[in-house]
Amino acid sequence: MSLNALDDFTISLHSLGARHQDSLSYRIDGGAWREAPVDGHLPLSTFGADGKHLLELRETDLAGNEGLRKVEVTLDATPPVAPTLALFHDDGPSATDHVTTDGRVVISGPDLLGLDFQSRVNGGNWVDERLGDNSPASTATAPA
Repeated sequence: MSLNALDDFTISLHSLGARHQDSLSYRIDGGAWREAPVDGHLPLSTFGADGKHLLELRETDLAGNEGLRKVEVTLDATPPVAPTLALFHDDGPSATDHVTTDGRVVISGPDLLGLDFQSRVNGGNWVDERLGDNSPASTATAPA
């Protein structure tokens, strides 16, 4: 199971029916057992750093019988580096005034080849785009 920064993670009792005496505990990466929160919500910060973690869930019924489940969780809560946008050709009175008659933009940044993204100009409709192996720049053009 993979989680990112936008995900919500909730655990709950597996038993069916009104089993109010059952308890649910969890531990991460072999740490100490902890009681599950009443609402079952585990903040992603519970897992610690990005990477692979072993989540163990232990359900115990009133008679002391235990059920154990292990789930490998991969956490990736680090956002990617935002790309940089620049005019392809700034032909205004100054080379840095961001005025142009050429509506093309250049997208740059690390690891952009094969990147799927959306763009829009002047509040128009979002357009799906992809930077291919032979396309180091986007050429989104302002609507006429």
